[in-house]
Amino acid sequence: DEYVAALIEAAGSQEINRVPEELKTDDNRIDAQNLVSSVSSGATEAADTVVVEPGDTLSIIAGRVYGNPLLYRRLFEANRDRLTSPNAIKEGMVLRVPR
Repeated sequence: DEYVAALIEAAGSQEINRVPEELKTDDNRIDAQNLVSSVSSGATEAADTVVVEPGDTLSIIAGRVYGNPLLYRRLFEANRDRLTSPNAIKEGMVLRVPR
């Protein structure tokens, strides 16, 4: 377990893999147990989420995942529990992507 945690921490600190803020501890370290749990929870769940990248808007993400930026409201409605408006996304957020 410690070896896996060390590998995950090294990859995250070198930005080999981008780690969502929700999977980091208060001291900004990667929560390896939570990360492994979220990865192993199933491929379908992973396929139905997206991590917000720098410069992203819901329209940009909708264009990427649906091929139509006008479908940004679909993303907003699926994430209303964490978004107060379509403009409230932040880098590193993990958003649900309904199909």
